[in-house]
Amino acid sequence: MKKILLIIILITPLFLKMMSSSQDSLLIQVEDNGFSKKEKDIPWEYVKDKLFEGKINRSNETAKKFSGPILFTLKNATEKDSVAVSIIIEDLKKIIPHKTVEYFSSFTKNEFSEYSKDLTNRKNKTQGYSYCDIISSTIKINFETDPYRNKRGTNESIQSLYFSFKKETSLEERKKYIQYEVLRTICFVHNSNDFLFLNITYPTEALFNSPTYNVLDKEFTEIDKFLIQKLYSDNFEQQFSDYMYETYPWRYANLFINKNLAHLKVYALIGLVGLLLFILSFSLFNSRKTTYLYYFFPMLVVLLGLMNLHWIYSHFIEIQQPGGSLKNTINSFLYVLSSALIISFLLWVAEQRIINNYLGFTYQFVMKLVLTFSALHIPVLIGYYLISKTNGTLPVYIPLFFVFLTLTLGRGLLIYLNHFSDSLVKQKEIELSRLKELNAKNELKSLHAHINPHFLYNALNSIASLMHESTSKAEEMILSLSDLFRYSINRKDKKMSTIEDEVEMLENYLKIEKIRFGKRLQFTIDVENGLLKKEIPMYILQPLIENAVKHGVSKVEACGEINLEIKEEEGKLWITVSDNGIDFPKDMYSGYGLQSVYDLLRLSYGDKAILNWTNTPKKKITILIPSQL
Repeated sequence: MKKILLIIILITPLFLKMMSSSQDSLLIQVEDNGFSKKEKDIPWEYVKDKLFEGKINRSNETAKKFSGPILFTLKNATEKDSVAVSIIIEDLKKIIPHKTVEYFSSFTKNEFSEYSKDLTNRKNKTQGYSYCDIISSTIKINFETDPYRNKRGTNESIQSLYFSFKKETSLEERKKYIQYEVLRTICFVHNSNDFLFLNITYPTEALFNSPTYNVLDKEFTEIDKFLIQKLYSDNFEQQFSDYMYETYPWRYANLFINKNLAHLKVYALIGLVGLLLFILSFSLFNSRKTTYLYYFFPMLVVLLGLMNLHWIYSHFIEIQQPGGSLKNTINSFLYVLSSALIISFLLWVAEQRIINNYLGFTYQFVMKLVLTFSALHIPVLIGYYLISKTNGTLPVYIPLFFVFLTLTLGRGLLIYLNHFSDSLVKQKEIELSRLKELNAKNELKSLHAHINPHFLYNALNSIASLMHESTSKAEEMILSLSDLFRYSINRKDKKMSTIEDEVEMLENYLKIEKIRFGKRLQFTIDVENGLLKKEIPMYILQPLIENAVKHGVSKVEACGEINLEIKEEEGKLWITVSDNGIDFPKDMYSGYGLQSVYDLLRLSYGDKAILNWTNTPKKKITILIPSQL
């Protein structure tokens, strides 16, 4: 499932790129050819052109406005000048009623010169506004008598306006001149790129529709009022954003509203896609196989991923670039494919044939990092020498340098983690092997400890019985028992013994039982020539013979016969114990003897040993074990 999803993510951008080929860029379509998703709203377009220069690549990212109240202070004003300003203030109050528009002295109860000099005002707030807000939001209108002064001059940094009117200038004319400059000051309106012609899309008499040759020809139109109302509304940014997304393509609107935020969104998207690609392809990157394909596939995924991430960036950010043709898209894919073939081949040959065979891990690690970082530059070199030798290569290469460095360090981290995990696994395997060996020894000791007391218990019972019948037989049995236990004591902590030694121990054991049962017990031991020196687990025969005596011979009144046969066939030892006693029960492991044999086989041979039994045609137990460990 992960591989299918990985293929879909890698291939989908390729098909989308092939389907979206176009001659004109989105920027040209929108800003030069006037493309939009729906019919444009003229007032909002007026806001877009005058406050945002009507384009993405503009001098100011956001629209400027007064953050504090809009205050006015007058210098050398005549009665007509004061009346004209008062009319302007009242008009603004009607247009933006939620905004404070007042004379400075009325709002602060101080003259501007006194307020600015008073240091206590710098720390205190006036009607909720700070000193800086009030000073920066105050428009200082100066009326001069010098006829050469530019009456429409303005200084945006300190919001100062200068006018020089003749005595005969009417109130209406004064109002128009002052209003024109005041409105342009509080809105920071941008002049059109075309300084020679009016934009005929909007009313020619509109105040903000430049160029302006005679202010008296201008009017405070509804479209101007719309601009001011929207700019000073509490949610202007949201309203303008909604209009842009509704009217223009999403990619264009996203960049127009906030270019920096758009870049951050795309970088976040690229990061998420890159992380998803890494997670889905981690098994490829972390593969420890050494064939060429296991170098090629991760490299192809890396280069296709980088190409897709570049396409994502270009699609959302570089909208000034024309859409690529189908031919260019296919060439890009072939370019990536050939680069992956070359890089993976070089890495495979260098690492598997040279580095891994002649260097220790530290040198291998360093050389693999250097080789990876160098090999990743192959597509860049191919692109530079075969596609475009331009001076603009360096700005493109700088981000690629950090991408290649990140990929190299990432691969180095995987190599180190694999080496570290392999070391841990080997260490744990050694520890586990030691624990298993120790556990096996402990289990064997436990089994031996169980076997000996069990047999001793039966032998002592037999001796006790003979003491009243024949002291000579009891003495003979005690001597045989002594020989039997001398065998066990001399082989302490051993787990294997020869067949010869095991058979000798059985003969001592059967001598003891023979004294006990007399003529009722007959036994034969048949070992194939050449097998006496073969090793088998200690005490694997004695429980079988003891079981035959206890559950076989002792249950019949006629002569009981026990036969032991050991032979070798096809690399396996066949150990067979048969008797003429009663049949084996269905639950063979309920008796302790066979369970101990089964445990010895498991600890000594694992699943390579076989134990089975039959009642027909002859009652016998057969064990098959490897002739050599």
